[in-house]
Parts: sequence; structure tokens; C-alpha cells
Amino acid sequence: MPQWDFLNFLTEHAKVYPRFHLLMEHEVVDLIEESGRVAGVRCITPDGPRDIRAALTVGADGRNSVLHEIAGLEVIDLGAPIDVLWMRLSRQPNDPDQTLGRARNNRVLVTRNRGDYWQCAYVIPKGSAEELRQKGPSSFRDGIAR
Repeated sequence: MPQWDFLNFLTEHAKVYPRFHLLMEHEVVDLIEESGRVAGVRCITPDGPRDIRAALTVGADGRNSVLHEIAGLEVIDLGAPIDVLWMRLSRQPNDPDQTLGRARNNRVLVTRNRGDYWQCAYVIPKGSAEELRQKGPSSFRDGIAR
């Protein structure tokens, strides 16, 4: 499930709790710690810096988050045998509506209709992204078209 779909799911179900608040466009830059526990976050917002205190803080800011380092948490590498290249392609008026998956040449392309664009995941063998880059765009196209 794409991250934003998961977050939309959580938001919809959390609305039944009167103390639930979702804040968008807030970049968390630090943790607020008190008595050896996380008591909230410091963030940058469109209106400037802000401290947010909470009994429960959930970080959903992706794998490149700096918060795991600030919190002293170890990232566990599960050793996935693949890499995924994410991209966005504009949709054309005559494009089909359905999600599509295509597997060719030890690579997989999945496209998902996002309204005015396609979200694309290009799945390749682990560590092969640089080789693909060096071969250029025609190799990329050939990898999924043939």
C-alpha cells in the first residue's frame, strides 16, 4: 500500500477520536525529550517554528528520516534483493484507468493511476541502478518494453 494511502486510511479511522490531530506541511527537525522519554517534536511549519507536545508521537516521514538517528534507534536492513526507482509520468486523455504491472527481463514496472499522473515503480535487481544509469534512457525503455 503506498504511504499516502496508508496515512489516509489512518486519518479516516482516527477521526473518531476527539483528540486526534493531523498536521500537514510540518517538517519535524528534532525531538522534545523530558525525563528520558519523547514528549513531542520540534518542527518547521509554513507559519514558522513550532513545538508540538503529545503523549504519542508517530513518525511517518520515510526511510530517510533523521529522527531515528536523533532518537538513537537502529535501522534494520532486511536485505531486500531489489531496488525500486520511483517516478511520475503525466497521464494522457486516452490512457486506460487501471493499475498495470509488467514483468520483463528481470525487472518489473508497476503503474498506478493518480488522476492527472501515473505513479510508477520500476523494480530492479539490488545494486543495478548505477549500471542502468550508465547505459542511458534507451536501456531503461528496453528493459520494460521488450
